[in-house]
Amino acid sequence: MSFIYKRSKNYWYGNSVNGRRIRVSLGVSNQRSAQQLKSELDLKYSRARLNLRHITAISPSDYYQIYRKMILQTRKDLSWHSWTMRTLKVCERFINFAESRAKSLESLDQALMKDYILTRRSNDVSAKTMREELAIIRRFLSEAVQDNYLKEYNIDFRRLQNEYCILDKRHHFPPFTRQEIATLFNSNSPDIPFFKVLYYTGLRRSDVGTLNQRNLDRQRKCIMIITQKKSVPGLIPIHPEINFLFKIKSNDLFPNYLTESLRDACQKRFKRLAVKLGINPECTLHSFRHTFNQRLLEAGLSYPDRQKLLAHSSSKSTQDYTHFDLELTRKYIDRL
Repeated sequence: MSFIYKRSKNYWYGNSVNGRRIRVSLGVSNQRSAQQLKSELDLKYSRARLNLRHITAISPSDYYQIYRKMILQTRKDLSWHSWTMRTLKVCERFINFAESRAKSLESLDQALMKDYILTRRSNDVSAKTMREELAIIRRFLSEAVQDNYLKEYNIDFRRLQNEYCILDKRHHFPPFTRQEIATLFNSNSPDIPFFKVLYYTGLRRSDVGTLNQRNLDRQRKCIMIITQKKSVPGLIPIHPEINFLFKIKSNDLFPNYLTESLRDACQKRFKRLAVKLGINPECTLHSFRHTFNQRLLEAGLSYPDRQKLLAHSSSKSTQDYTHFDLELTRKYIDRL
């Protein structure tokens, strides 16, 4: 006997299929919408109970197509669009990585997940983002178990998080010194315009790479943007050093950085350039974002304003971007 119940703001679905206790968040606060989702899930689990879709050797890519169709059918509300697209993007990236090494869902194991995490972390994905991706992949595999496409998965996600996703971003992305920024911008690298926009806007590399003419507010001299991690639009004033954006005629401001693979290649070029110029080897493209926050702190911009510019939904994230500065501390102590 299935049922729905309200927990916090949203409704949850409860059922028992083949001896397995199932609890699924429906993600809606409206009772009528919850009833509709309950009916869809009842149909799905009734098929599983009758073993109408019991497959023991389905490939990860084949099950992804089934999972994708199910997600798009059950998440039709526009408020779920961002969550749906991110879920599918993470799953597709994982499937593309695993497809060459795992011929079936049963072949996915701890070693493969470890390699996937290390590959993602080498591309400067933060520990927090990696934890979110692991949660999405775990839901993906749990759904396969509930659909009888997979008997069980032998992956300890908690252990993976504790070993490879330690939340310590302040040391993982150190800010640049002023001397390092000057040295970098005086180099002859073709990526300097891209680096300058990263530095003077504090945007993530993915957000800068996808900027186009619609993001430019020429009248107010601002960049209007909806970041990939937040659906609320924001305004970022354009620094005089990046006024060259207004002179770009093409629709895409940075066509050479549109895709993730192109931005990964830029990251590798930056690493080689950093070694050549004697810049801190721990610095990455994401360090520009940390430096942006640090410079605004030194200039005296308030905490809430910095949080808004960085598009952080939580003040804890802004705190993680703030690094201890001895000289700034000395400056304030001298005022006592």
